[in-house]
Amino acid sequence: MIKDLFDLKYPIIQGAMAQVSYSSLVAAVSNQGALGTLSSYGLTGEQLKKEIQQVREKTTRPFSCNVMLQQVNSDELIEVILSENIPIVSLSAGFKPGLIQKLQENNRKVISVVGSKRQATKVIDSGTDCIVVEGNEAGGHIGNTKLETLLLDTLAMTKIPVVAAGGIMTNKDIQQKLQVGAAGVQLGTVFLLSQESSLLENSKKLLLSKKIKSEIFTKSSGKKFRAVRVKENYLPCGIGIDRINQILTVSEIIKKLNSVPNSSSDD
Repeated sequence: MIKDLFDLKYPIIQGAMAQVSYSSLVAAVSNQGALGTLSSYGLTGEQLKKEIQQVREKTTRPFSCNVMLQQVNSDELIEVILSENIPIVSLSAGFKPGLIQKLQENNRKVISVVGSKRQATKVIDSGTDCIVVEGNEAGGHIGNTKLETLLLDTLAMTKIPVVAAGGIMTNKDIQQKLQVGAAGVQLGTVFLLSQESSLLENSKKLLLSKKIKSEIFTKSSGKKFRAVRVKENYLPCGIGIDRINQILTVSEIIKKLNSVPNSSSDD
């Protein structure tokens, strides 16, 4: 269970959503006993440092910081994370040989987010501490594999904690993943319309209206991502967006999800 690995009350990681997973959301999730994850996408080193400081003003609980390795300034962001003593680092959208080892040598725990069996093999060989397998039901950068297949394939390859992500919205969904061997779940879309989310209110209302649905788009680079398109903008959303009917606080969302194994003994 990732509860022990990251000192959590619940085996839940909040996924890093670009321009959404900022200090208010991250701190709120961590304060409820899950693992908040700060997104660094689109930030400069100084902006990331400021966000980290704002998270720490709002919580003393563990949180992680995500770096999408395809970013041109990913090296700068990693150095900020090291200098700010962030103990848990989430890496996604790329692979840099040696980076996992570098982080671990500096006493950081590393979460590697992957979207294919091939990517999972790479990070397993690099000795990551935890793997998040993201099925094509998830929002953002995705592969072609459904979560069920990717989860079972990865569990068969390693004893490293494997976390399931993609289309998980309810306690029932969580229990199904834990029962087949997942060490926890990563949830993004379920927090997207929370009160603490940085998503603009107009966008939240538009998503609640059910006038648009998530679908898979292909960039000119050939990379796929799941999102809703609002005019010329793309808003990453998993398939679970259609199951959200109201804007709730993070506390209310976690309460709906908190009937997890041994949760009563952890209170």
